[in-house]
Amino acid sequence: MLFIDVFVEYLIRVLARFVKEIRTKSWPRVSAEVVSAESDSGVTALRLARVHFRYQVDGVVYEGSDTKPFFNLDYRDQHLRKHPPGTRMGVVVNPKDPTSSFLRNPFWFS
Repeated sequence: MLFIDVFVEYLIRVLARFVKEIRTKSWPRVSAEVVSAESDSGVTALRLARVHFRYQVDGVVYEGSDTKPFFNLDYRDQHLRKHPPGTRMGVVVNPKDPTSSFLRNPFWFS
């Protein structure tokens, strides 16, 4: 039963990310710096990777974070290794509310 719960949580999180990918497609991309990357198991057995980042819009510095689900521990750890502190990456920012940002998947809707 636990596997089904974890699988359903995974599907919901992936679907939510997919919808967010579509909704943020037109948002402008800005450069961000990784502040930290950590694993977060949450309350289930699902493996989560959380990346915290800092970016600047019109001279104002903002912070954001992105949480991505993984079934496989190795894939989660690989994702975390790709985002060490100090790494530069692109994030998209809501032009109407720069406090809202998202680390888009480079393989979806490029």
